[in-house]
Amino acid sequence: RGRLGTVLQEAGRLEEAGAAYERALVREPSSTLLLNNLAVVRRRQGDPAQAVRLLERALAHAPDSLPCLTNLVQALVELGQPAEALRRGQAAPPELLDSAALLARFGLFGPPGIIFFGRDGKEVPDLRVVGFQDAPRFGRSLDRVPGPVSG
Repeated sequence: RGRLGTVLQEAGRLEEAGAAYERALVREPSSTLLLNNLAVVRRRQGDPAQAVRLLERALAHAPDSLPCLTNLVQALVELGQPAEALRRGQAAPPELLDSAALLARFGLFGPPGIIFFGRDGKEVPDLRVVGFQDAPRFGRSLDRVPGPVSG
């Protein structure tokens, strides 16, 4: 079920990963996992419109899929459709409300998201990491986080 695509995607070989997912989808055209994974590849390749189409297909089969819903919301934002992204996020099925409420509380569209808090318990907004970052960029983000303060 798309294992080759996952391995290739994790290696950053997006063209090959996309092709592997597409081959797997021929055998399993309604696989939510494959549709979601291919959508993530398309977003990373700079094609959020294709990602939205794939995620709409996935959600037609599994409307309660939090990974598909959060990826859809992110793709809509990337397409410059924040109102539609908000509408779709707020229309989450009841079983996702706990997750949706947590995301809404911190103003996140979905995973991945990392929020840093100071010793005073308040968020340090400049350190926030939202959305996919490749390893070098994520490393630079973490380099900005101050180390523990002895006291």
